[in-house]
Amino acid sequence: MKKFFRNIMALLVCAVLIATVFTPATGASAAETASVEARLSTRNTKIWVNGKTTVSFTLTDRTADETLTVTPEDSSLVKTKVGKWKGDRVNVAFTPKKTATTTVTVSCGGESIKLTLVMRKQKAMTSEEAYTYAYGACVEIKTWDSNGQPYIGSGFFVGPGEVLTAQHVVAAASKLTVTGYDGTKYTVKSIIACSEKDDLVLIKTAEKNKAALSIADEIRGGMKMYSFGSPAGVTASFCEGIVANPMVLMNDEEIPCFQSTMPSGIGSGGGPMIDENGRVIGLMAFTVTTAQNLNFGIRYDVIKKFLDGITPDQAMSMKAFYKANAGKTKESNDYGIFEKGSNAVANTAFDKAFTELTPEEAYAQAHDAMVDIFVFFDDGNAASGSGFFIDEETVVTCAHVISHGNILLLKVTDYNGNLYAVSKDYRINEDYDVAILTVELKDGKGGHTSLNMAPGYLPAGGERVYAFGSPAGYTCTFSDGITIISDARLAEDECAGLGVATDLNFIIFSAPISTGSSGGVLMNKYGQAIAITSGVINVTENLNLAIQIDQISKAK
Repeated sequence: MKKFFRNIMALLVCAVLIATVFTPATGASAAETASVEARLSTRNTKIWVNGKTTVSFTLTDRTADETLTVTPEDSSLVKTKVGKWKGDRVNVAFTPKKTATTTVTVSCGGESIKLTLVMRKQKAMTSEEAYTYAYGACVEIKTWDSNGQPYIGSGFFVGPGEVLTAQHVVAAASKLTVTGYDGTKYTVKSIIACSEKDDLVLIKTAEKNKAALSIADEIRGGMKMYSFGSPAGVTASFCEGIVANPMVLMNDEEIPCFQSTMPSGIGSGGGPMIDENGRVIGLMAFTVTTAQNLNFGIRYDVIKKFLDGITPDQAMSMKAFYKANAGKTKESNDYGIFEKGSNAVANTAFDKAFTELTPEEAYAQAHDAMVDIFVFFDDGNAASGSGFFIDEETVVTCAHVISHGNILLLKVTDYNGNLYAVSKDYRINEDYDVAILTVELKDGKGGHTSLNMAPGYLPAGGERVYAFGSPAGYTCTFSDGITIISDARLAEDECAGLGVATDLNFIIFSAPISTGSSGGVLMNKYGQAIAITSGVINVTENLNLAIQIDQISKAK
């Protein structure tokens, strides 16, 4: 019996030793895992490098004669530069020479750390390329407060299993989930660090991510930028804008922020604001609702200082975090406007080679095919909207433009001032919000053109699109923007409220439209009609709807 217990104890000792050797301590670096006495440390051993990226290293109790060396596995892939020591801390700059994955060994004080660098050589990207590049690193964050009210925010990976977001997004959380845009659900493990002052929080996930975004090292007024977020709960909303003011000191504590023209809305908070190279210049913080596209982000240097200053004692378990939020409440922003299944990336490849148009060329191609529609009803009310020719005598518009009651007069004029008589035998389908009018020149010189349609065309996320119509009665208004979601459907409750079919398919886009634009055209970058502009989501900025062009086949 004594021998049996000795064997059991030996097995237990072995188990403890195995756990000690092979189980990394929470928040520890590779060097700290190898020995509790390790002096050399850094926060992560896997780094995403996009252009010049700096990584901070600490050598505890460093002496003046101890220097840090960096040895690349392949010096033809990456350039390295060691900065000046500031106490026990030093920064190392990594600049990719090529797009590749490689390793470097950082040594100091008789210790070494091996880093894996996932590198991308810096280059300016188109909006479509920026969309694709950042998509896999972004997440939607959903919390529930003490009363079970849901709140949606945004975030992005900055390291392996490390999600950065705004502190206000999780401020009242009694439950928290992190979901990638591709539907991957990440288990929330702990809070690595939190700063209410900087409005930043770093969340640890159990599962490792495949992509992350690196932090920029500059911001300039007027520079082009993009963002990902979930305004009004519309997952993976991608927008563009420019830096309107690179330095704005906010609130009494004068936290460095910057101002942008980036469209935003409740749910965008915590999302990344990236430059044309795909590097994070800021994190979406808040919107001024009394103005248009007046939005603010937390600057890149505040983010870097926060990340570089993280210490192990800042870590908090989710149990402790939820307990600290007990009793706190937050107003829900989960509007449930669209089906969640609508947020998948979708685009269509065509066999034919088309020529991409400039905005001026797209305007010229569509101008003579556009019309204004005026409707007078027998109850004394009137309405106006937009439309466009698809052949010599056929105009397409939205059903809701002409379906408010019994029509006394239906007037159609093109952008050249020609007046058309409308046949009473028009086709309409209110379920799919489509109407088709047959017209004949009544007064004028005529000579309109028709738009080519591209049924089934789904633009890629971030792809340039153009809208043409008459918002607020201002005829011949042309605007451009990008595709946010190419294939979306409204939630059932929204469909019921609007009286449309649940299988009505939309393209969501950012080109500005408003009342009066309904029935106008949404064109792709080749100048083809791909949708009919139909509506605006008023709880956020530049989140607009167009009915996919193939829905016109349902008009009877």
